[in-house]
Amino acid sequence: MFTEFLAYVQRLLEDPATRTVGALMMLSLLEEFSSSNRSVVGLSWEFHNQCQQRFHAEGHLKHLFRLSLTLLGGVIETLRSQPSQSEIDQLLSESGGLGWVTSCVSVINQTLSWDFSDPSAAGGVVGLSSLAPSTGRADVITPGKGWSDILVQQSTL
Repeated sequence: MFTEFLAYVQRLLEDPATRTVGALMMLSLLEEFSSSNRSVVGLSWEFHNQCQQRFHAEGHLKHLFRLSLTLLGGVIETLRSQPSQSEIDQLLSESGGLGWVTSCVSVINQTLSWDFSDPSAAGGVVGLSSLAPSTGRADVITPGKGWSDILVQQSTL
């Protein structure tokens, strides 16, 4: 059932007329499952935790990350071709047709902020305080080998 829902979200993202709705749905899913200690929509902790683990283990997190990168990659040239910052701001506004960009950037941010330290996730977040003298903290994101195909691509970097 969840796979069908994600297929529906993907169809929304493919159509420029519904792309904003699809991007907001992606972001809502990540906001629900990115936290390991609370449910935004009020799911019981046990069910929320099970769903969160499956969300990552079944590849849904990676899929949403990939969709967001693909959408953003497609709009980069449009933004670069704008002669002024005010025109870029207008395009990125809710009425400008590219309001979905903010949601996609948030999806990427939420994904990179994901707590990969779950033992079943085959990855983790390793704190390296010596790398961030100004804040005293830095995190190295290690989502596991299953993510290398997307994280080491030139377009991602």
